Amino acid sequence: DSERSNITALHLYTGASLHQMNLDEYEKESSEPVKNEAQRLGKQVQFIFRNSGDLDADILQEANSKIYDLLLIGIGQSILEGSRLGLRC
Repeated sequence: DSERSNITALHLYTGASLHQMNLDEYEKESSEPVKNEAQRLGKQVQFIFRNSGDLDADILQEANSKIYDLLLIGIGQSILEGSRLGLRC
């Protein structure tokens, strides 16, 4: 039922990819488009923004930890290419 769907946006970053001073600003900038679209659609979105030492494992763990209707996964760069989660295009 789309009226009761749960949407979670997962944005992972590596410790080396962000300077601590820019972290709050980057989180706000990266979540804003998703939050704005959710508001336009009248949907609630849970936004998870966190550091990852192992992107593959963290994505799989999050995807398997809960029952999701939709899990959006955001990355800054194409870091999944060549991994077990990525495809070469």
